[in-house]
Amino acid sequence: MVEKQVVHVFKEKGEDVMNYWIEEGRELGILEGTRRMLIEALKTKFNNVSNAIENVIHDIKDRNVLSNLLREAILSNSLNEFQLRLEACR
Repeated sequence: MVEKQVVHVFKEKGEDVMNYWIEEGRELGILEGTRRMLIEALKTKFNNVSNAIENVIHDIKDRNVLSNLLREAILSNSLNEFQLRLEACR
């Protein structure tokens, strides 16, 4: 009896669960891609990025914050200037 109920609920809600997982994976992929672009932009522009900066970037979970930081990386004249902008986002 319980098995039939589980199968019935999964048939009704399974698609919702799968769509949630897909969306969750998509968002995680976007976050990771944005982090990588930001770090690559910093390395390209300033040649070297400390592990501390990379760790702070990896801890950011908001896609909009990461996108704004990518713009800040492009606009910053020095790595120190970017660090100040990074700290302001925390």
